[in-house]
Amino acid sequence: MRLALLAIVSLVAAAQTAPLTLSSYDMFRYATAGRAFSYKFTPSGGIGPYTFAVEEGSTLPAGLRLNAASGDLSGSLLNVGEYRQTICVTDQTKAQICVPFLIVAVSVEGETYTELVPARVSVDYQNLIAKPGEFAEVGYDPISGKLPDGMVLEITGRLYGIPRAPGGAWAFKIRGRDFEGGTVTKGYLIRVLGPLAATTVLPNGFSATEYSGQLTVLGDAPPHTWSVRRGPLPPGYTMSDSGRFTGICNQPGRYVFTLRVTDNTLSSHDREMVMTVEGKLQPILISTATLPGAAVGVPYRFGVNISGGRAPYQLRIVGPFPPGLVLGQDGFVTGTPTAAGNFTFSLEVVDVSGASLLKTFTIVVGNLRYTGPATVSMFALEEARVPLVAEGGTAPYRWVLTNGTLPGGITLSTDGVLAGTPITAGSAAVTLRLTDAGGRSADVPLTISVGISRPVLSQNGVVNGASFAGGAVAPGEIVTLFGARMGPGNLAPFLLDSSGRVPTALAGTRVLFAGLPAPLLYVSAGQIGAIVPYGLGAQPNVDVVVESAGVRSEAVRVAIAAAAPGLFTIDASGKGQAAALNQDGTVNGRSAPVRAGDVIVFFGTGEGQTLPAGVDGALTGADPARPVLPVKLTIGGKEGTVLYAGGAPGLVAGLVQVNVRVPADIVAGDAVPVVMSVGAATGAAGVTISVR
Repeated sequence: MRLALLAIVSLVAAAQTAPLTLSSYDMFRYATAGRAFSYKFTPSGGIGPYTFAVEEGSTLPAGLRLNAASGDLSGSLLNVGEYRQTICVTDQTKAQICVPFLIVAVSVEGETYTELVPARVSVDYQNLIAKPGEFAEVGYDPISGKLPDGMVLEITGRLYGIPRAPGGAWAFKIRGRDFEGGTVTKGYLIRVLGPLAATTVLPNGFSATEYSGQLTVLGDAPPHTWSVRRGPLPPGYTMSDSGRFTGICNQPGRYVFTLRVTDNTLSSHDREMVMTVEGKLQPILISTATLPGAAVGVPYRFGVNISGGRAPYQLRIVGPFPPGLVLGQDGFVTGTPTAAGNFTFSLEVVDVSGASLLKTFTIVVGNLRYTGPATVSMFALEEARVPLVAEGGTAPYRWVLTNGTLPGGITLSTDGVLAGTPITAGSAAVTLRLTDAGGRSADVPLTISVGISRPVLSQNGVVNGASFAGGAVAPGEIVTLFGARMGPGNLAPFLLDSSGRVPTALAGTRVLFAGLPAPLLYVSAGQIGAIVPYGLGAQPNVDVVVESAGVRSEAVRVAIAAAAPGLFTIDASGKGQAAALNQDGTVNGRSAPVRAGDVIVFFGTGEGQTLPAGVDGALTGADPARPVLPVKLTIGGKEGTVLYAGGAPGLVAGLVQVNVRVPADIVAGDAVPVVMSVGAATGAAGVTISVR
């Protein structure tokens, strides 16, 4: 079974479909003529690296330059004026977005144009710019800049019309003639906004229960004012001008009404709303009477029983809580206490209706604690003797079983020794009560794991995850391990852990390179996908161990190299059609060959150490790491031009993306050979692409 690509296929697909956007984009910026100006366009999504350019037919003002690789717009404008241009960003698949960008260059730093009330697309706009009697009747002439499409400036100074498209910001100047024939010049700036829309769906209410709900708006011209257009609100509910619903309704039912929201441009939007008022809820009840005691350094877990009201509940602790313990929203108190003492606090429960309840609890945390492992491992039909160790109390200690059942064949002595010969494999979760000579006690949760036999990692069973070539491995390389009893019978794929990384423990399995845990892509009984830790450093070889359910295999020695390159293939065999994306984003193959001279994107592994240094299990971000050693690809025996080699954005560190321009003079075919080299190491032959 070939599963090398299983854990990354979904990530590659996500990279193909993630939309290209510009984040933190502003419509306009002021600049001072003759002084330094800078602005950075920051893209996200698509497949990087990105290129930036000014749209054809649009030009930058004199003195400014756009960096095609970084998106930095910088320089010094030579002249004052209003400069509107369109900036485009393109990714490696040729996906492109273009945005309008306005620069208003003034002569004195701090000078600004008068910003008019914003207009809104497809909404009639009227604004008299001039004050009555300010100028003579000869009126106005536009002298610079440009008005938004669909808008007109009359010689009387009235700006009106219906904008046809959002278009960002627009700037223009007008020259007013006074009664003596003199002129006065003024600059104005107007934004054309997108449609106004209400976005909120109101939550259900409950009879005889205080209600609170806030409406929200998609629109950028606050403040927004709400009013009722048609239909009554639920009896007892009121709505403020800001869109907040409050009150108590005693009549359950379904209510339909129409609201209107208006912004400061007097644009409005009507939205039909449906609100359901449900029947009266039962009071919230916390049936748990007390919480058991805890001990410093001993793992703790106990659930609080909550009923009534309407789930889901929001839980909150009020008052001092034992350090090291946390309350989950599922009602379980978990963690490991780090300080002794009596902690009295209140548990607050709030349901979706807003009803709440407070109940006071005390957790007593003692110093007495068990110092051994949380999981004790044994093997079926093998004699075992495990002394339990405690500290923090007065000897002698006494141990008893208070919850659960010990594995068949195992007994617990009062002096704390688990002994016997387990009959069958399995796992038993038990709770032991530890009591010292002074009468202090602590509950000790313990897992007793009885394994059938040790996992087996095959000799020469660590191979390149892309090419399945054996031999030396490199730091950061995706590898496949073959053996037996290494994990669950059914394959278990990874999920990112709470820190957003590929985990180093999966379904009870770990892989250790010289004691360092490796990120795991998937695990099964006979095969594991892992990533060699970057922290191995410069050492000739290391011992590799597979740990399953706490039981470790015999070590297999593996050589370490600076690089061990390999390319992924479509069928995950390490041979044949490469897993590659054409310049237009299609998957390369006989039905979609790449053209000679075009760019093609390969995915591989085994590039070795990177700059910045690789982080085990991390996903590649906006600043991808690059291999320390040079990367080369030959296509049909000819060296391609490597445009980019480094981490694949959004994918796990260790998966290298290589963007290569296919040699223009290559011989076309359905199976043109491709070989990747990193430094002095050359990958296995047998990988091909389709070229026309």
